[in-house]
Amino acid sequence: MAIALIALFFSPKDRVSVHAEQKIPTHHYYIRRHFLSDTIKILRKLNPASSMLLLLTFASSVFYGVIWFVVPLVIAKQAESGLLSLGLGIFDFAIVTLGFALGSLADKGDKRTLVFFGLLIFAVSGLFLGFNFNWLFLVFGFLATTGDEMASISLWSWLHKLDHEHAHDGRLGGVMSLFEDTGWAIGPILAGILYGRVGPKWTIVVGASIIFVTWIVYQFMIRKHNGVPELVPIPVKPHRERHRG
Repeated sequence: MAIALIALFFSPKDRVSVHAEQKIPTHHYYIRRHFLSDTIKILRKLNPASSMLLLLTFASSVFYGVIWFVVPLVIAKQAESGLLSLGLGIFDFAIVTLGFALGSLADKGDKRTLVFFGLLIFAVSGLFLGFNFNWLFLVFGFLATTGDEMASISLWSWLHKLDHEHAHDGRLGGVMSLFEDTGWAIGPILAGILYGRVGPKWTIVVGASIIFVTWIVYQFMIRKHNGVPELVPIPVKPHRERHRG
């Protein structure tokens, strides 16, 4: 945090204020009054990447919140935790080792396909996590984060491509953070309610099922935005008479 604070002093300063750049001829309360409706319009304009990124951010936060609640309790109950003691580190390890490769893949590959398989890998691996509190937990944990990063990086790249103006990057980032923090709050609460009733395995399964719901929603979102392409209208007559010399 201290290094990040120092880095802020070297970041470029804004040349003009937001009000001066957008030339809003109203009072300051105008922005706050229309903030929610304007944000919804921006998200709709950048669909399906914007809405799917919100859903994935929320779902993954809930899932990881459940994991971070359940796994320490499982370790505490086991006499010998073994490799499971490395379980929580495997998620960040996957990000560090595969982040650059997945970023390059998102730039070169088909983003829609990457999101599809990323969400599917994330959901399936998350389900298997709950039934394998052994060395397989590390394998499925690595795969789960791999799928998560594959989908999220592709969605961020997709969103960046759709947003040509980049006039609302701060607002979009704030909304993403809001959904992420909400997921991190709901995840532990959900795990705390389910842990004593259904046990750690099914608690993780419930958390992973939210990823499955996100994957299903993605299918409908893609179909909705994959409408029949508009045909180029054929003119009644040629623009110029080609039969003449």
